[in-house]
Amino acid sequence: GLMILTTQGEIILEDDAHTLLATYDTVVQARHRNFASGFETFFSLADGRTTKSASESYPNSTIQAPHLYHGELPAFLKNKPIADGIWISKSADYFLWSYHQKTDDTYALNLCISDYSKIIHEIVLLHDMPKMIPQPYFQIGRQLFVLAYNKCEILSYLV
Repeated sequence: GLMILTTQGEIILEDDAHTLLATYDTVVQARHRNFASGFETFFSLADGRTTKSASESYPNSTIQAPHLYHGELPAFLKNKPIADGIWISKSADYFLWSYHQKTDDTYALNLCISDYSKIIHEIVLLHDMPKMIPQPYFQIGRQLFVLAYNKCEILSYLV
C-alpha cells in the first residue's frame, strides 16, 4: 500500500490498493496490486491526487524496490528451492536475490547476496509465513527494510 505523510505526520494519502514503483520530486508512481505490469498511476506528493504523469518531475532514486527477474537464473541459484518468482536488486557491487521457499505448510523469504559468479551470503528474512508476500522489501541506499508478515514490525538490514 501507499501512505503519503507531511513532515508533521499528517496523512495526505492512504491507499491499500496500490504498490509503489518509483518516487519523483513531486509525485509517486504506483500500480494497482491486481496488475503485474502497465496501468501506472501517479499521485501528487502535495495533495495525494492522481496526476497525468511525472513529466514535470525528476526521478528521485532514494527508495528502490526489487524487480521480478525474468532471465535465466545464474548457476549458483539453479538448485535453490524457489517457490514462484525471484526478485533482484543491486547494492553497490552486489546483487540481491530474494525468493520464497515452501517449507511444509508455510513459506520463508530468503535473501542471497552475490557477485557475478557466486553467493557471498544467504539469510532467511522471514519464516513461518502462511502465504507468500507480494513485495519482499524496499531499499534505501545500502539498507533493506522488510515488513514483517504480521505488518506490525519493520526489519532493517544493512548490505
